[in-house]
Amino acid sequence: MILTKILDVIMDRKGDFEFLDFKIGRRKNDYSSTSIMIFGESKEHLDGIVDEVLRLGAVMPEASEVEYEAAPRDMVLPDDFYSTTNHPTSVYLSGGWVEVEGLMMDKQIVVDPVAKKAWCRPIGLVRRGDLVVRGEKGVRIKPPERPREGVGVFEFMNGEVSP
Repeated sequence: MILTKILDVIMDRKGDFEFLDFKIGRRKNDYSSTSIMIFGESKEHLDGIVDEVLRLGAVMPEASEVEYEAAPRDMVLPDDFYSTTNHPTSVYLSGGWVEVEGLMMDKQIVVDPVAKKAWCRPIGLVRRGDLVVRGEKGVRIKPPERPREGVGVFEFMNGEVSP
């Protein structure tokens, strides 16, 4: 459950929280949502907590433009570059959400604000001047949905073996 993980992060990092809104779906196909205000000891402390809960799938109530910076040289990334997960990811670019193309784990996101495009790129393909996403602001991750129906304890072993 995403909510449980988010609350664990807040408490483990010595933050505090307050529920502002809590809506529970009444049927299996209904969505549930909540609004949580998170408190930290300082801006830096709060930013650390927020960065971590965003990676779990939380979203900010208002969309902020993604932050990016030009790569200073080939295969050199700006400080605080964003490292991708393997979950579907979008960036808020030029006033709208743009799906990141070619998603791969632990890579970087390069954007073109004029064309409103974003794609995943390994560091070896980053070129001087590429606009590399920095930080978590304006990045949205869609974690996998968990079934509401009971899943067996060993269901995770149900996959096939890779060749």
